[in-house]
Amino acid sequence: MSVSPISKCTDDVLLKIFSIGGDIYRDRRPFAKRAHKTSPISITRRSSQVCKGWRQLILGSPSLWGKLLDLNDLNTGSDRWRKEVLSRVKQAMLHVKVDLEPSQPAAMALLFDILHEKWPTIRNLEVSILRRGDYDDKRWLAIHRPTENLRSITLDFLRDVPEPLRSTHNVLFSGRAPSLKFVTIRHMNFQLPAQWFPQLYTFQRLGQCRTSQLMESMSSMPFLEYLELFELGSDDAEFGRTISLPRLKLLVISGQFAACLRVLSHLTVSPGCGLEIDWSNHREDTITDADLFAASQVLTQYCKSYFKVHIPTSIKMSIRWTFFDFCNIFEDINIPSFNLRVVNSNGFSSMDPFFKAFLDCPFSKVTKLFFESDPNVTFCSANPIFSNFLSLFSTLDSLTGRPANLQTVVDIAAYNDSIPFPALKSIRIFHLTDESLPQIIGFLNWRQAVSAPIQILSLDYRPRLLRLNFSALEQYSGLKVRCQTPGGLELLEYICGSGTPEQINFRHEEN
Repeated sequence: MSVSPISKCTDDVLLKIFSIGGDIYRDRRPFAKRAHKTSPISITRRSSQVCKGWRQLILGSPSLWGKLLDLNDLNTGSDRWRKEVLSRVKQAMLHVKVDLEPSQPAAMALLFDILHEKWPTIRNLEVSILRRGDYDDKRWLAIHRPTENLRSITLDFLRDVPEPLRSTHNVLFSGRAPSLKFVTIRHMNFQLPAQWFPQLYTFQRLGQCRTSQLMESMSSMPFLEYLELFELGSDDAEFGRTISLPRLKLLVISGQFAACLRVLSHLTVSPGCGLEIDWSNHREDTITDADLFAASQVLTQYCKSYFKVHIPTSIKMSIRWTFFDFCNIFEDINIPSFNLRVVNSNGFSSMDPFFKAFLDCPFSKVTKLFFESDPNVTFCSANPIFSNFLSLFSTLDSLTGRPANLQTVVDIAAYNDSIPFPALKSIRIFHLTDESLPQIIGFLNWRQAVSAPIQILSLDYRPRLLRLNFSALEQYSGLKVRCQTPGGLELLEYICGSGTPEQINFRHEEN
């Protein structure tokens, strides 16, 4: 009988395996997806039932049980089970996580007991309040006490801050937390700056605070790798210094346009630093052309820095009268993202500043582009800057968009005497309407006229497809038309010129 390789592992190796599988904080990468299909404590319990040796090893490891304190998972068991788990941790470092809500009083009570009795041994703490309710308890004040061992803390109070923590002068950890590296605090005020700022790797902040005070605080964070600032608002205080964040890998920033722009213009980040921007303005505020010009100058530096390190192959861009959205698409979760989203409730008179910001970026490796523009956006086709922007995609192979977007590309070619996307071979169309076929045919005719014919046309399946007849595409001999069958389960592929165009007459199939 063959022996499983894992049975040959030493106890130290087995404990390492159990620790990785059972740690509720096993992945600290800020831009990685973290999800457990099975709860860590369930994984550990099942592992302990494999054999007597594993059971003895697991039950005799307090550090292993200390990493399993997802209080919502513990809430599904009996009170006896919860006490048993806590007894097994002994004096080990604790990883504590809980989503508080009124329907789980046992989880809340357990959190307060741990804060009160085990605060010095908490290594990682993550507390979120999902629903409004009564969460007031003086034991919250444990987080004001010094801590030698706390490495990460997340406090997300959904604007329902417990009464003991509502002071605007919360001095977290009494200023002493020498091991602290990761901090996420949403909606709770606390004193800025803090003595533990210089050692942080991650800082995530959501809530009202003065932008100038926040920037002053960031100047003392030389090791910062991940920075997230939400709901930034403007203030009139002067701040003239440039802040260097030489290790920053990802910057996430949202809020009022002027406030976000102010922060970005005062930061110097590392080459390749990812950027996620969500700018907006209140309806009574106007984003002027001067504002957009200033934004373009700032964004140009971030764009060049990022895309010269992370060469993109797939891009998504959406344009509306009131917003601009641009992002790269990487399958590698270890690559920080780039996403620019700007909302102007009063509408843009021009989007040239956004396109200009990308003109020096190396997009020659991009092979896939999702391009969607609102029919009301009329300034793109005759715009030489937009045309120059599209010319960057010289090796584009696949284009996804609405039928009307195909006409935009044709119009650009006519206005500028150019051939956008000269290497294009495949198009995928969604949001099909009764007007779609003439728009598709116009695009196919233009590509044939410039000796760059389309080889593959994919039609995105929707119920509306059942009312459309695409048999007129038979004239484009060799063109592959792909779409899902009316049931949506099978992929239909028809080669035009084959003599059976009724296969793509979906109006006929409906009858």
